[in-house]
Amino acid sequence: MRLQGSCIRVTSLATLIVSSSLSVVVSLVIGLLLLFDFEEYDKLSSGGGYAKVVAGLLIVNGILSLIDLVIGFVGLRFPKYHTLILYILMGIVVVFLELGSSSFYFAASNDETNLLGGHIHDELYTAVMKYESLSGSDLTRFIDQLQYDERCCGIDSYEDWRRYNTTWNATTPADQLAPRTCCQFEHNNVESCNTQLEEINQKGCFNKLLDRHEHLATITLALCLTAAALEVLSRLLFCKTMYVLWEFGKQGYSVL
Repeated sequence: MRLQGSCIRVTSLATLIVSSSLSVVVSLVIGLLLLFDFEEYDKLSSGGGYAKVVAGLLIVNGILSLIDLVIGFVGLRFPKYHTLILYILMGIVVVFLELGSSSFYFAASNDETNLLGGHIHDELYTAVMKYESLSGSDLTRFIDQLQYDERCCGIDSYEDWRRYNTTWNATTPADQLAPRTCCQFEHNNVESCNTQLEEINQKGCFNKLLDRHEHLATITLALCLTAAALEVLSRLLFCKTMYVLWEFGKQGYSVL
């Protein structure tokens, strides 16, 4: 019986460590990625704040998962009724945050809902309209960096630079199709590269930003679903372990 109790405790502890560790890593890594990696694109890549809300929820969930791990470990070492209740309640909160934040992020990133896409498109339009090649403003630096890094041009295509009544459109020679940051890498050092259609990136930047969110949201949802399933399994094994330990305690056994 001692062997049975020890095996159950070890199995429960292993599941606890795996599930909580996965929750901690997934929540903190993706949360911090959303919070800081996308920060280089300022508010434009945050989709009107949706990504930052999800980032905050995931970071909170990561911290709670770490506390949850400690509670579970203490509960297995010193089995008490109130520890069991606390561990189960903490699990409900963690699973709710995991599934809620990841599902919301996935839904907001979906083309059909247009929550993230609508904000990104509107903010990208504002940045393009206010773009000035020599101004050095935050919006101008954002557009230049985005077009250069992502090899894209304009909002939906390079034609946006001449289609809309932008500040850039009104202050640059008509032979320039787009800003020089739209030039392809191999032609970027050529002074007149933005006057030749074949030497500039023709696809817009909107889909680049949205695709980045969609890919990360899909990965986040898949990992959070896995972590949540393990969290539930961990609670079931935890309850089984606590029951066995209590039964052994009634019979005078001690399972170390």
